[in-house]
Amino acid sequence: MYLLLAASSPWQTVCTVLALIFMLAMPAFILWSVKKVKFLGFIGAIALCYLLGLIVSVIPIPYDRGLTETVSSVFVAIAIPLILFTFDIGSVRYLAKSTVISFVLVIFSAMAVSVASFFAANAAGLGNANVLSGMTTGLYTGGTPNMIAIAKALMGNDSSDLIAAAQISDFFVGGVYFLLILTVIKPLYKRFLGDKKPHNDRRQPLESDGAYMQDVSGAAEEYDFASIPRDKKSIAKLLAVILLAVACLGSGVGLEILINGDMQGSLYIILTVSILGIAFSFVKPIRRVKGPYQIGQYMVLVFSLGL
Repeated sequence: MYLLLAASSPWQTVCTVLALIFMLAMPAFILWSVKKVKFLGFIGAIALCYLLGLIVSVIPIPYDRGLTETVSSVFVAIAIPLILFTFDIGSVRYLAKSTVISFVLVIFSAMAVSVASFFAANAAGLGNANVLSGMTTGLYTGGTPNMIAIAKALMGNDSSDLIAAAQISDFFVGGVYFLLILTVIKPLYKRFLGDKKPHNDRRQPLESDGAYMQDVSGAAEEYDFASIPRDKKSIAKLLAVILLAVACLGSGVGLEILINGDMQGSLYIILTVSILGIAFSFVKPIRRVKGPYQIGQYMVLVFSLGL
């Protein structure tokens, strides 16, 4: 990075440094805004980052776009294992029968949407219909990080515009969906499913040492940084997990170079960080560290803002 900046003109170097600072700091302001302004909260932090990044990218500022794209790609590659580290896959055995049935229905729904998006994109004459179909599967099964990972794996550094378009499309489709939930769907579901009261205790035991998992409705917020402990021991553990995520990225980079001989693609990088992220989630001391999930989500916002 230093060599890239040194090779630029002084004015371009200043603009590039300011762009990097903007990328790293602006998501914090956006998160503050979505909590204070209801309309912005409805739009969502990720959509706002994409829209703001799109606006800034068309302003004729002489910053190094290649460098900012590289930084954003590195951030999302580190974010993926950080988020996956916190998953407790073994907790599936504690799910109720109705929850399992609901999950299976969600899988089939995601498959149907994926197939429909492929044919819709093909019919509209859009390129990369197959990639869009895969991204849709990732988006509706694991959220934005999964969608980004699939796009990066299939298209590498050429995926930025497609990711932005998919995110903006999901924003509008999701807006219609939430509007239907608030108006039509809830009364319709009550007619067929009844109006049952939820159970008071939403926590289910996970492990013999007293750990608990809350269901989706009681899950911690994606950007709840206040829940991260501030004592020295907890911070040291968090830093160690972040370094582990960086090591996962390093392993992926090494594998990519070993197989392809260069860094033009990112398929093996994404596969490596995803597989290692899931593998390390089975290690209880790693999974129980507080903070990796929130930091990973913040890194996704930095990527979304990638200029």
